[in-house]
Amino acid sequence: MIMKTKHFIICFLMAIVGIMACDEVNEADRFVPGPPIGGIDSTEVDTSDVDSTEIDTFKINTKQVVLVEEFTGQNCTNCPDAQRLLKSIMEQEDYQNRVVVVGIHAGSFGIAEGASGTSAKVPGLMQPEGNEYANHWKVDAYPSALFNRRGGAVSTKDIWQSRINNELQRKAQVNIEVTAQLNAHNEIVITTKTASAENIQAKLQLWITESRIISRQTDNGKLILDYVHNHVYRACVNGTWGEDVTIAAKEWKTMTHQMAVKEQWKAENLAVVAFVYDDQNGVYQVAECEVETPEAEKKD
Repeated sequence: MIMKTKHFIICFLMAIVGIMACDEVNEADRFVPGPPIGGIDSTEVDTSDVDSTEIDTFKINTKQVVLVEEFTGQNCTNCPDAQRLLKSIMEQEDYQNRVVVVGIHAGSFGIAEGASGTSAKVPGLMQPEGNEYANHWKVDAYPSALFNRRGGAVSTKDIWQSRINNELQRKAQVNIEVTAQLNAHNEIVITTKTASAENIQAKLQLWITESRIISRQTDNGKLILDYVHNHVYRACVNGTWGEDVTIAAKEWKTMTHQMAVKEQWKAENLAVVAFVYDDQNGVYQVAECEVETPEAEKKD
């Protein structure tokens, strides 16, 4: 019994000496366990109290863009002032690439394409869809404008910029990317990509617009025969009210459409406007691109 006790005491003293002989390690040099290679194993993390959006890797990396549907007409004497206002807004740094304007000719001030007194050199710019849109949105004064299809048509130009500002403050819910190329058959091939962080059931609308059209316009009581019309609605690619689209959460959806270039259009002046909308929420997001033509590629 005495021998066992002595043996225990000797072992205990030797352990103390061994501990005292260890080198002192600075705090900065101490080993601190880190996460496993490749990141934290989700099975070892309690996420019951974590907002899922904080650990979600899919984000809508885009700013909200505003679609302005401007209702106008070639016989509307006050409409050029509205066009100049929108142009000045779009040229400001804070609004560049954030505002897409489409001039929709409609109503009694509009001149229909192919109407009496028009010609290839002095064309009418009103399309049948223009009046359908104007009637649907109850446009009763010209000029008027819709802003992301929220709040109805507004004819008071003084508040147009504030309406644009309001829309720009909204958080974008949808990404849209659109490209358009002119093929060898004189057709516009449009590729549209959409994505969202949540499932969305909505409509995809594709429009053709044209700029630098020279035609007549009444401007503050004066008839101008060589007025330059920009962002003019020319045609809808996928129906007057677009087509149903399902955007699955966190997945890119790619769609392709084609449309033949009409004889009266100048391909180098064409653009495509793509937007996703529904009747309850208005326009989720809008994008615009110029139509790429072989001539434009040669110039580049």
